[in-house]
Amino acid sequence: MAGNWDSQMLTKHLFLLHDLVEIDNALIAMPIDGAKAVIASISASNALSNALSIDAGNIKLQKVRCDIAKRGAMAKLASDPKQKDKIFVKECWKDWQEIPSKYKSKVKFAKDMLDKCEHLESQKVITDWCAKWGKEQPAG
Repeated sequence: MAGNWDSQMLTKHLFLLHDLVEIDNALIAMPIDGAKAVIASISASNALSNALSIDAGNIKLQKVRCDIAKRGAMAKLASDPKQKDKIFVKECWKDWQEIPSKYKSKVKFAKDMLDKCEHLESQKVITDWCAKWGKEQPAG
């Protein structure tokens, strides 16, 4: 029962779940893209190592594994073309905030961004980003 789990137990189980997802990704990618299969396999291995470090109870090992996982996640995000498109969309959104007449609504803005960004597929995701960015913007 989740209410009885401590944070380490929950973290361990999340790493194990991530491990299974990456194994599945590797199996799917194998016949399609060998490089993606290798990347998913390495990610699965890292997730399993993270879970095992929690079992070992070694705080130093856990910190090292956590740092490795963070660096891996950052590298993955840095190479993700969707993240590059998101940065582009945010810059366009900032421009739109300066010239509000450019788009009549978030939906119109999102549709235009989908046309300009080959890796983005969801209009809703873009409109959600706009709402988030609008809340983050300082008042005045």
